[in-house]
Amino acid sequence: MIYGLDTHVLVWFFQDDARLAVKVGELLDDPANRFLIPTLVLCELHALAQKKRTDFQKILQYLKGDERFELVPLDEKVIASLPAGLDIHDAVIVATILAVARERKIKPLLVTRDESIRQSEIIETIWE
Repeated sequence: MIYGLDTHVLVWFFQDDARLAVKVGELLDDPANRFLIPTLVLCELHALAQKKRTDFQKILQYLKGDERFELVPLDEKVIASLPAGLDIHDAVIVATILAVARERKIKPLLVTRDESIRQSEIIETIWE
């Protein structure tokens, strides 16, 4: 299965944080799954690293070294998919997954705990 990942999912996964839902940890540990990482997620991880809240280089090396993770650029297809009603960061993350899903003709699934994304029902989400 292919899943999009929100920023906090990666932060909590790499910090072994109890806030990461058990189901999400199992998804991330399953070698059969593939994960889409929006470029904006990398930007947010970098910003968190500057505040000493995560280790950006460690996470980036891991993502680039594991073929299950695909870094997805912010491009015109993503911009054309930007939904209304979400803050810009959430909108870009959602739009990235929607654009890839449309291009590949797959069902878009986003792993997130973010209530504004989940309540928007713009994209199907997974958490608990």
